[in-house]
Amino acid sequence: MLTKRHLAVLRAALQFFDEEMIPHGQDAMQYYFNAPPAEELKPGEVRELRDILLECELRYACCDLTASRLISQELSASVEDPLNMAISQAGQVATILLTARH
Repeated sequence: MLTKRHLAVLRAALQFFDEEMIPHGQDAMQYYFNAPPAEELKPGEVRELRDILLECELRYACCDLTASRLISQELSASVEDPLNMAISQAGQVATILLTARH
């Protein structure tokens, strides 16, 4: 499950990618993609993603095992309650990434 620490690592990796890889073009970046993007990355795309992730907040909920229905309608800033609910109701924890409104 995605944690605040994971989110911090993603932000740092994107900053590195933006600063160290983007200036060298698509040829240098191709080795870091499982499959190369259909279109070349446009200037600012990685920075835009970095900005989005800087303003994101993590929330957690409990959902069924198929991950198609929330068991709880409450979103929690802590994973504890959804995790306890998942254990007691044979569900799983859903990680929700909330983006800032623009």
